[in-house]
Amino acid sequence: MAPGAAFFWPSEKLGFQRALAVSLNHLPPDCFITIKSSKPVPKRLLSGSDPRYLDGSVQEVYHGSSVFSAIGIAEHGFRAGLGAGSDSLKAHFGVPVAGVYVAKSWSTASYYPMEQSSMPHPSDHSGVPGGSIIAWDGSYPMRMVVRCLAKTTDQLWHKGSNQSLFRPKDLHITHFCIYAVGPQFVHKHLMSKYHRSVDLARMPSGSQMSVFERPELSQITSRMIAASVADSPEENNTHPLHGRIVVTKKQCLEPLDHEFYEHKTLLQRWAEGIRPSIRIGTVHTKKNILVEYLTDPESARQIPSTGAMVVECSYQRGLAARTKARELYRISPQDSRSLTELFLEATQSADEFPLARAKPGVAQELQTAGGGQLPETKVTQGSQNPKAKGESLAKKQAKRQKQKAAKTDDQNADDFARKQCRELTSYLRIASASYIRCPEEYHDSYAGIWTPPP
Repeated sequence: MAPGAAFFWPSEKLGFQRALAVSLNHLPPDCFITIKSSKPVPKRLLSGSDPRYLDGSVQEVYHGSSVFSAIGIAEHGFRAGLGAGSDSLKAHFGVPVAGVYVAKSWSTASYYPMEQSSMPHPSDHSGVPGGSIIAWDGSYPMRMVVRCLAKTTDQLWHKGSNQSLFRPKDLHITHFCIYAVGPQFVHKHLMSKYHRSVDLARMPSGSQMSVFERPELSQITSRMIAASVADSPEENNTHPLHGRIVVTKKQCLEPLDHEFYEHKTLLQRWAEGIRPSIRIGTVHTKKNILVEYLTDPESARQIPSTGAMVVECSYQRGLAARTKARELYRISPQDSRSLTELFLEATQSADEFPLARAKPGVAQELQTAGGGQLPETKVTQGSQNPKAKGESLAKKQAKRQKQKAAKTDDQNADDFARKQCRELTSYLRIASASYIRCPEEYHDSYAGIWTPPP
């Protein structure tokens, strides 16, 4: 959670991050999973007579976005843009008026941004808005709808009853709803490009952040991540930055088939001890400029790169600084809810409006991916042993280390593999229970749902 963020992450628990990774990795087409913000509803949206309820002029609205915009939206909020509403307002006021476009239904928002980025489809031979592949680990293409609360009196412009324009600060984000689409809707440009790892050149100080000193070429993903990485030069060698440039290739149509997504590699990465990475930012420039920031520019000139690059590093880089910042700006104690509670409560709205509305004014019952009603969010907590602290914790850790040292490498590897499988099974059950069918099918995406392990 960055200071002044528009979206507060629901939990800092490592288990929550791992469970979310599994849920996204196995998310089936035409289903969505929700991430619920823990940021309190602003007082301006609450009833003046009873702050337990929303003001009578508040409604829920939806904004369609790329899933890759989630981090930026969470930290900075929405960015104002131009469009039909801006043109109408300019004609009225004489000056351009930028804002954020939202819809009063999930269905309308789910088709935005309206870029014809997929392969030709029967509904549109030029293609339809496609989905992004967030990881090449068997995850289906994805898109995102952001659910917000806003006052109808704050809208700057509206078209009919389903499209409105608001100032970014007048929208309160409640949920990120990430939904998968069928493989036939993957962005077509992804089938003729791939990532190639490269090493970033170092400045005399040892820093690899020089490309981000040129804002006309680069864009950071998160101010907090970029600042924490730049402020940890002592980790330059232990957790260096690495780049992945975008390279063109002969078109491969395998991502258009369901078989391409059947092999999930997330558990394999965990078993191999591969740490997750954080994205610092992206670079978009000409190839001859991009190579200047690499350790081996001559080799990079020989490959058909596009001039685009992502810059990442281990999540451990700058972690101490980010943790310190979170503690400094924390407005509530750390969440003590279980993973099951966190995921199931995210399937509900904290207000009187539905989580996802197919049409304006219509609040139909949402269904789980398995076809039943959404589960109740109340989870009975079983009795648990209190967590060890201080001297007791040190004794437990020493005992575990002694037991581990007494085993062979193969035995420890087997124990680790069994632990990973147990965790994966638990996460799959949680994911299956919290998947929700999209209120309206995205073209012909739906292909069924997998059965969770017993």
